[in-house]
Amino acid sequence: MMDHDNLLGKLRDIHPPLTDSLTVLVAMSLLGGFCGILIAMLTRMGRPKKKSIYLQSLERLIRSRQYPAPERIAIQAGILREIAASLDPGAGFLRGDEWLSKLDLLFQTNFFTSGNGRIFGDELYKPVSTFTANSLDDELSLILARYKHERN
Repeated sequence: MMDHDNLLGKLRDIHPPLTDSLTVLVAMSLLGGFCGILIAMLTRMGRPKKKSIYLQSLERLIRSRQYPAPERIAIQAGILREIAASLDPGAGFLRGDEWLSKLDLLFQTNFFTSGNGRIFGDELYKPVSTFTANSLDDELSLILARYKHERN
């Protein structure tokens, strides 16, 4: 019969080597830091970035080009109202020349009071040609493109 006590006694001398506690602390700290950075990067990459109002508006303006001229002008006017309301909540209630002046102030231009942008004032409800709608599309695209990298 086997002597289990003797066999167990021989195994007691087998131990893993002693480690330096500083090495373990540094290794665990580095591993924890790496995992934290990895989790932060994955969280940031997985979350969609919020687009600025200007970039959203520019994309809507481009998508609106498939509509007939009167509908495009209405969409353009709505885009301008949304931008103005997001920057200055009181601007959404302005009409006529006050509205056009506010747009010039917000976009730092004179397109709305002196140029083709006057159509967004009292002339908004008059019939428009496709050429006019295309021209306004181009002008508004240029204006919005200047601000597409700004945050709001």
